[in-house]
Amino acid sequence: MRPARIETIEAVLAKFQSGDDRDIAMAFCQLIRGKPDQAWCEQSITRLVRYAKSHPDLPEGKLNLHCDKHCDEASVQILFQNTINCVRGVAAEAIGSLLWENNGLLKQVRPGIEALVQDPHPAVRMAAIEAIEPVLNFDRDLAVQWFCKACENDLRVPASPRATRFFNYVIPSHIEQVAPIIRQMVVSPLEEVALEGACEVTARWLFHGFFENELNMCRKGNVFQRKGVATVAAQLLHENKYASKCRELLCNYVNDDSKDVRDALQSIFRKDGLNKNDPDHQAFLQAYIKSKAFADSPDNFVRLFADYPGKLIPLAESIFSVCYEFATTLKEKLRDLGVKYPYAAKEMLPILLRLYEQALGEKNRPIADRCLDIWDILFENRVGRAIELTRSIDT
Repeated sequence: MRPARIETIEAVLAKFQSGDDRDIAMAFCQLIRGKPDQAWCEQSITRLVRYAKSHPDLPEGKLNLHCDKHCDEASVQILFQNTINCVRGVAAEAIGSLLWENNGLLKQVRPGIEALVQDPHPAVRMAAIEAIEPVLNFDRDLAVQWFCKACENDLRVPASPRATRFFNYVIPSHIEQVAPIIRQMVVSPLEEVALEGACEVTARWLFHGFFENELNMCRKGNVFQRKGVATVAAQLLHENKYASKCRELLCNYVNDDSKDVRDALQSIFRKDGLNKNDPDHQAFLQAYIKSKAFADSPDNFVRLFADYPGKLIPLAESIFSVCYEFATTLKEKLRDLGVKYPYAAKEMLPILLRLYEQALGEKNRPIADRCLDIWDILFENRVGRAIELTRSIDT
């Protein structure tokens, strides 16, 4: 079957123009969003702009998803979910799709964008960023102006996922315009907004050196500000360009009083990050193994050794440190079957055996002897299956 010609589609759509039926309007916007490369006639573009400007869905203060809440009490995520579940929000996406394909349509859709960025509903202003984004390709100043307008009066808008992407595009070129928004986010009483603000200042400091004062405040700020710093530093730790600064930031949080902050450090290491030939990185590894963050959930870290494809001898110090922590600091928790410690310890023992066998194969007696010393400690402290492994070594 051939797809319907655009003229046929528009002829059918023209028969359903009366009123503001939500389902028809939604389907119309979704159709344009899905076919932005088609030569839509002026009447169709005008109809799309009309929906963006004045369709009653969403009503002010209401939500289509989580409709038991008023929009003022909705989280960033709830508002974001509503952006694609309301007519004006989908109209914004359709306008954006058209502009990605043909920036010559800006004059026609501009009234729609200008209405969207001033829409009384924050979910629609979140969606407006989708219409603004392609304008960056041909009029960055105008796009930033519209973005700043959309973010006025509700900091949940710049805390949304689309805004994060927009910040990436316009920093550093338009830092003066967007910096006030980010600074307001950092001190917002809304926890999720403050967290996202702290993420922004951390990333922009690492990338460009901006927001040093705000970063210093967040490093010792409330739980959400500290979590924002830790989250970004953990994400960028594996990139050599930022690794040193990220380690410096993360050292503040491996023993943070808040588990929420420490949880941001989980899975910060990757297989290619265990064997970095960098004394500072190895020192950070050792500090992490001895930290509360490691003790919270050691299984993620242990799994890296289990899945490591290369030789373990370069990782020997870290393996010894983990085993020693299980045999000393964490040994009482190993008795609790309700937590993950027994599993992590059990997984660590075959790794130690593998290290021992590799050391013998390479005639690395010092490493092999240290393996035996660690086994003695594990055996004495009844860690995991140390007895069984000892018998394996003896045979």
